[in-house]
Formats: sequence, structure tokens, C-alpha cells
Amino acid sequence: MNIDESWPVVGTKLQDGKICVGGKYFNIFSRIGYNNTNRIVFEDKLFKILKAEFNVHLIPDDGTLHPKALVAMRRDDILKIYVNQYMVHHCLGFIWLLNKLQYENKLIDFEPIVYHSKFRPIYKINTLKIAKMFKAREKVRVLGAVTATKKGVGTEEAFLSYYLMVSSFTDINTFKWSTMKSIEYLSTETKNMPILYNKIIFKGHRLITKKGQNIRQCLYELANNPKSFIEFNDKRIPFIDMAQYKYILAMHGLNRGCHDGRRFWLFHMNRVLFLPIDDARQWFNELDNPPEPWIHYIPYSEQRIVKTKSLSEIEEAYNKLESNSELYNTIKNNCSDYAKKYLSYEAVEDFVIKKLS
Repeated sequence: MNIDESWPVVGTKLQDGKICVGGKYFNIFSRIGYNNTNRIVFEDKLFKILKAEFNVHLIPDDGTLHPKALVAMRRDDILKIYVNQYMVHHCLGFIWLLNKLQYENKLIDFEPIVYHSKFRPIYKINTLKIAKMFKAREKVRVLGAVTATKKGVGTEEAFLSYYLMVSSFTDINTFKWSTMKSIEYLSTETKNMPILYNKIIFKGHRLITKKGQNIRQCLYELANNPKSFIEFNDKRIPFIDMAQYKYILAMHGLNRGCHDGRRFWLFHMNRVLFLPIDDARQWFNELDNPPEPWIHYIPYSEQRIVKTKSLSEIEEAYNKLESNSELYNTIKNNCSDYAKKYLSYEAVEDFVIKKLS
């Protein structure tokens, strides 16, 4: 299996989604009417390829398995992956990654696990039913985008975001290759990219809520000032263009509790990052050597912005860095060094192998 030829490349819009298999591109799904709603269904020809070449099997759509989830296990050296017919394209990256590791003999046997690609934790997964269905010899673990626990329901373990496993989800214009090549491209291209704007940039959608308590809405209103030190860009600009700014700010996804899937890529941007301290923990926050505030990034509180309607915390840190170029360069270099050591493609694979063992 040639990883560069078979790794999924998926467009940002559903109707433009295509996937590359064996050097040929296929439409990965079609919309159909189902119970008065629009559902996404993979083409039969693609499922035949997934089954024949990537160990993917269909299970009945009886509510056992969420469309954004899959079950994977490896027994007696044989890898098997189970999905239902409404599987979303977000799962493709994990399918490809598992098969790559299997092909390279890097996996060992593991009992059934559930991986889901949803932005927020899914607490409705019936792990007892899945354990019975696949005759699991131990408790079925659920791997999601963030660490999450809900009393009386269960725990999700932080795993890789689909933004990482299918880099084109982050930006189809910037990332057109496998995760491995995308890491190399981003870190190399941004290293010597000149800084054009002495500001903090946030790129993303803004939401309008009646209560006005959304962090993105607050940030947009506070930053929408020509004299501001921070810029809120809700236009479609290439991801890599954020490196034209001296600082990059990240926050949680569109809904509270959602993971920030692009954060992994920001660590490879060779810039100083502003990261929230009150959001969900991602997989690299669970490492023995997680990134640390004021060493690898600048911390700030999203909830403080909403509560105070002020960017004073961020502005204070910004002014501190602007007046101390040595501190700026130290944190920027620390962030890049951390990415090279702990967020390299080899480190990602090692994490997956250990997590599944």
C-alpha cells in the first residue's frame, strides 16, 4: 500500500468530497432522503474497495453504532473495522491510519474499541451492546477528540482529531497530501515566512446568539476595531496565511465543549500561540510531557472574555511580548521544538500504537 496514493484527501464541502484510492478519485458519498432528512451515504463502489483493501465491514444500522463512529479490533494478527452505511467521511483518516500501521506490522492485537469523530463527546454509545456483539474480552473503550467524563455514563479518552488524520479537512488549499507530508510542508514553509502583521490573528466562523454569551461573538465584537491588536478573520483564507501574523489565537470549536481540531497544526506554524486554558483536553495534553503555559504557548481564559467583555488579559500578554523580543523568540522556538519532538508524524504513530495496545 502506497500511503501517499491511498491517503484520503477530502474537500471542505460535502458535495465536493472525493477520496483517492489507488491513484483514482471517487465521489465518497451521495445525498438521499431518509426519514424526511438528508443523509449521507457512501457509494457502493467505494464500500467494495474499503472492504477488499482496507478491512472495512458493514454492520446493520440499528442504532448500535453512531454514524460518526466505528469499531476496530485486531485478533490473531487480523485487523477488522466495522461501520454502518451512514458512516461519515470523518472516519476515513482513522481507517487509513490503522491499515498503514497494520501493513507495516506496527500493530499488536487489541480488543474492540470505538472511535468517533464527532466534535463533542458522544455519551449514547452502547458499549455493553458492542461488547456483546463483538465478544469483547474486556471493557470497550471509547476514543474521541477530547478527554471527557460524564457521571453515570462513562469516559471518553482523548485521541486524534480527524483534522489531524485527514489534513485536508483543515484546509484543502494548504494541505493536499498525507499527514506526514503536510507536517513537513507546514513547518518548512512557515519557518522563513516573513511577518507582515504585528497582530494576533484568529481565523474561524463567528456565531450570533440571542444571549450574546458566545466566545466567538464576543471576540469578534471586541476585535472589530481598526486600531485593535487582534484581528478576527471569518473569511476563507488559506490556513498557511496565518503565519503572516506574529501571533495566532486558538479557541474551542463552534459549540461549547467542541474540540479545536486545528490546534495540532498551529504548533507547526513557527509562531507564538495564544491557547485557552478552560477548554477540553486533547491527546497531547495527556502526554507525560504536555505543552506548558508561558513556555510553549500563552494561556488565556475564554470564559473571562465572555464574563468581562474585555480582551485585557490577552492585551497584557501581547504588550509583554512586544516589549520583550527575547521572550517572544524563546516561546516561539520552544513551541517549534515541542512540535518537532512530540507532535511529529512518528510521535503520532507511537501514540496511536500505545493507545491501542
